[in-house]
Amino acid sequence: MRRRALLRSLPFAAAVAAAGCLTAPRADPPSAPSAADVRRSDETFSLSASPARVPVGETVTFTLSNLTDERVTVGGDAWSVWRRDGETWTAAVTREDVTLDLLVATPGGAASWTLRPTPDATDDELGEGSPPRPVPLGPGRYWFLKRVAGGDDGTRYAVPFEVVEK
Repeated sequence: MRRRALLRSLPFAAAVAAAGCLTAPRADPPSAPSAADVRRSDETFSLSASPARVPVGETVTFTLSNLTDERVTVGGDAWSVWRRDGETWTAAVTREDVTLDLLVATPGGAASWTLRPTPDATDDELGEGSPPRPVPLGPGRYWFLKRVAGGDDGTRYAVPFEVVEK
């Protein structure tokens, strides 16, 4: 009951983000971030991490800001986190779209995701409760990746962050 009351009290984008419903995994996992096909900002959106360096067990918030004067479709609530392992990037956490598949950013508005890196967290916890969501991440270098609706595959925005020991 409290969850429904909370969802009714939030703006649409926040309600979708807080809903926490997961769909079946995609057959093709998202590809690793690279400078060639992801961006941190453009004339439409800007993605940021606050803080960019987070101790294990603390929270980090990723914010995708609408830089336009129009309502813009952000896409679903899907996102992924990639870990730097030597010379390669490996998918560390992937959250699939929620059942309500569109987030809309109002002019000057934003959508955000708050995560709590916790090495012993399980994937099952990603869909439970409200933010901050525990994610199974230990110390290391990461990218938070968000695909935005549009085009064939949409545009991908990524921002680096680091998880450090307390």
